[in-house]
Amino acid sequence: MFIGCLFFDLVSLWAAPSVILKDGVEFYLLDKHLDILEDEIGNWTVEDVRSTKFEDKWIPNKRHAPNYGVTKSVFWVRIQIENSLPLPNQVFLKIANPFLDYINLYVFTENKLQKVVKSGELLPFKDREIPNHHFVFLLSQNAYQSKTIFLKIQTNGVMDLPIVLLSNKAFLENTKNEYTGYFLYFGILFSLLLYNIFLYYSIRESAYFYYVLFLCSMLFFNLSATGLANEYLWSESPLWGDRATNIFVAVSICFAGLFARSYLSIKKNLPKYDKIIVLFIWIVLLLGVISTFVKYPTMVVLYASIIPATIIAIFVGILSWRRKVPAAQYYLLAWVALLIGASVRMLKALGVFSSSFVTENSVFIGSVLEVLLFSFGLADKINQERNAKQYAQQEALSAQNQAIENLHKADKIKDEFLANTSHELRTPLNGIIGIAESLLDGVAGKLSQKANDNLSIIVYSTKRLATLVDDILDFSKLKNKDLHIQKKPVGIKALTDVVVVLCKTLLNEKDVQIENEIPDTIPYVLGDENRIQQILYNLIGNSVKFTHRGKITIHAFVNRQVTSLQNMITISISDTGIGIPKEKYDIIFESFEQADSSISREYGGTGIGLSITKQLIELHGGKVWFESEIGKGSTFFFTLPVTSFQENFTASTESSKVIRISNNEPKIERRYSSDNLKILIVDDEPINLRVLENHLSLQNFQVFKAANGFEALEMTQKIQPDLILLDIMMPRMSGYEVCRTLREIYEPSKLPIIMLTAKDLIMDKVQGFNIGANDYLTKPFDKEELISRIKTHLHLSKINKATSRFFPDEYLKFLSRESIIDVNLGDHISKEMSIMFSDIRSFTALSETMTPQENFDFINSYLGRVSPLIHKYKGIIIKYLGDGIMSIFPERSNDSIDCGIAIQNAIHSYNVKRKEKNRLPIKVGMGFHYGRIMMGLVGEPTRMQGDAFSDNVNLTSRLEGLTKHYGTSIIISESLYNVLTQREKYNIRYLDKVRVKGKSNPVAIYEVIDESY
Repeated sequence: MFIGCLFFDLVSLWAAPSVILKDGVEFYLLDKHLDILEDEIGNWTVEDVRSTKFEDKWIPNKRHAPNYGVTKSVFWVRIQIENSLPLPNQVFLKIANPFLDYINLYVFTENKLQKVVKSGELLPFKDREIPNHHFVFLLSQNAYQSKTIFLKIQTNGVMDLPIVLLSNKAFLENTKNEYTGYFLYFGILFSLLLYNIFLYYSIRESAYFYYVLFLCSMLFFNLSATGLANEYLWSESPLWGDRATNIFVAVSICFAGLFARSYLSIKKNLPKYDKIIVLFIWIVLLLGVISTFVKYPTMVVLYASIIPATIIAIFVGILSWRRKVPAAQYYLLAWVALLIGASVRMLKALGVFSSSFVTENSVFIGSVLEVLLFSFGLADKINQERNAKQYAQQEALSAQNQAIENLHKADKIKDEFLANTSHELRTPLNGIIGIAESLLDGVAGKLSQKANDNLSIIVYSTKRLATLVDDILDFSKLKNKDLHIQKKPVGIKALTDVVVVLCKTLLNEKDVQIENEIPDTIPYVLGDENRIQQILYNLIGNSVKFTHRGKITIHAFVNRQVTSLQNMITISISDTGIGIPKEKYDIIFESFEQADSSISREYGGTGIGLSITKQLIELHGGKVWFESEIGKGSTFFFTLPVTSFQENFTASTESSKVIRISNNEPKIERRYSSDNLKILIVDDEPINLRVLENHLSLQNFQVFKAANGFEALEMTQKIQPDLILLDIMMPRMSGYEVCRTLREIYEPSKLPIIMLTAKDLIMDKVQGFNIGANDYLTKPFDKEELISRIKTHLHLSKINKATSRFFPDEYLKFLSRESIIDVNLGDHISKEMSIMFSDIRSFTALSETMTPQENFDFINSYLGRVSPLIHKYKGIIIKYLGDGIMSIFPERSNDSIDCGIAIQNAIHSYNVKRKEKNRLPIKVGMGFHYGRIMMGLVGEPTRMQGDAFSDNVNLTSRLEGLTKHYGTSIIISESLYNVLTQREKYNIRYLDKVRVKGKSNPVAIYEVIDESY
């Protein structure tokens, strides 16, 4: 007993002071009463650490709360407790860190082991002495009794040891306060979760969906972080409890990122940063998966990732706020709050901050503020979007009403315009037809065959136009209910014979038969002869248009049954054409509608013929319908009333208003002139091609023709035209598509394209210019205007091609200019790249042996050999300096060296030819350097040129001069040497370190030797 007391006295000389239990003291902070012993191997026993040989290894704790960060060592903690009270006493030893893997408690009284308790996160929760989310142990002491407590603590995580002693009363109050705080915190989170779930199902806004998932993950993360999840949710799964916190950290960060993308519309507003966020989400998710297998150091990385995640969130929040994204200010404030809370908690976990209420609960405080601000922000965002939507709807409604009113006015104006214009067109059209036909009849004498062919085209085209004018007049009259019919008995059989004769001229050598099978006994109908002829012509002509082979048959019969069609004759026109799709049945008789949008381009027509036909039939008291099957043909039916008065009636062909069209349309032959300028004309109408060819051939252009877009693209590649005249409305591939495809290959300055079309709306012209057309001319056009525009664009194209020889296209691209006309004095760009200076050695002496003409020819011959090699290796020639060349290589530094070697090989071949002519060989020195240069335009407004400046340009020139001193052909600087790739494929040797003129520091130089010459 005496020896034990003596030993205790000796130990107390260097051990931490004992904890004295006093009356009235409820809470004991043990920071300064702890002795710490680190077991790096982890194989010491309690008997080992109590032995005298270990006594000098114990270190009294000097920290506010012991925190040794992430470690794999086993730590022993020793506490001396003395009961100064005359009565037995009970206290609770509490370690407020729920993430310690294993804790062994050893209690010694008078050097005798009194109690052993094992606990830890990796042990079942039910085995804990005191059921609590922290680790709590009960210590009982008799009056005036002393105890020595040993704690063996092992964890792969943060060795954070906030150890306190509490009386029974203090323990109960502390536990009550903790759970009250937890109840408030998790109550807020859970309430917000339910509220936002309700909002999501009400609004279906994606931001609410991700916010709900974020709240769920935050809820489970904090339940795990406090140890409450181990106590109430998965107390029987300690291994899962050990990993859950890390997983929920990763999931929380991922859902926070997804929420940010949706809330701030980052993909739309900040597309570059959206990719960074997505990448960060995947990285964190991967860390979360890894943490299920390797807890540490994954945990540290995951916790540390909260900081960059929050910084990224704050950064995009600032950018969104500056761009006035709705509710971005709430988002920004929320992440600032969380950043502060997370930073304090992490620094506390790493031992920077001591344990306190604020540091222990900083994440809770920050996260509560965050979720509240997010909720406010979501509500504000939805309100702003709802207000904006309502405002937009009001504006749209107002604009729609105004548009409807404008449409009514425009429709009225259009009808008046169509009627007036159609009337005005009839007089000149009749004049054109009359004069052309009189010329064909010989009123001006005998004409050449070519003149007759052209006049026939005029007559044919004008008659087609006159037919369209009549249709437009009828359409306008029918719409305004201004068309009146003169009814009388009409013989439908005879009238159909006349129409069949007229329609046969439309066949154009098609393998189609038209047969009139109306019986002779069919009674007369009551109607307007001209209008019935127009009805028949439209329906039969429609069948002719869409029938390629087979036959067209016209039938008629009288309806005798007691139906709505009683006393009506039904006429049917059947064909074996392409048929009508079922989805077009309801609109086939509407104005400006056809069975397919491509029909008008492939078959022609305005789309009003059937609409006029239907209205004319209804004016007679009849009705029209059809039956059709795709690929097999169509049958159109219409009814007309039977007349009660019968008389002999023969329809006169002269009474028809239908224009007769000659079937002798002249064949159009291709002819090309021998002029150098080539023009490609693209049109699906042979007549238009003939007209254009006539105009252009007289100007001595070489004319090439294409009938569709595909042929135009093929011919462009083959003949490389100087200009293209392009129609827009063509089958299968429109002129817009052709122009767009060509602009992917040819710039407007290199290949002018003039749109030549009947589409004259402003939107059509804007579309043409937007896709790259140089000009837009509507049909009918003036011949002189067309030729003038063609010549202007050809002249401009020549100018652009000529200027590119003085100012390279590559230079324009560097300055971000599309054309030479966009260049201004002072335009410049700064970039790091390779620079080359080359020069002919002893050129002055060589020049003295030549005449000025020979000198001039020699320079052009030399530059003609060297310059193409610079272009081949993607170099740009900045300027020629007599026999010298300054070039840059902006893409790859290796290009410059490859070019230099190629030039030396070319010079070697050149010297062989010079030697054969008994001329002296030439030598070329080249200097190469890598660095930043300034390229741009210098001079004055009336005289500019491209140039490059920088200290690096001057250094390159000095390097070229050093080739004479060292007797070598190619010298490169150290900066170029350092950026070369695959240096092993070159023969490079170190030359020297020299101080060149204008440089204060010496420059290391290398020689490039090519063994091929």
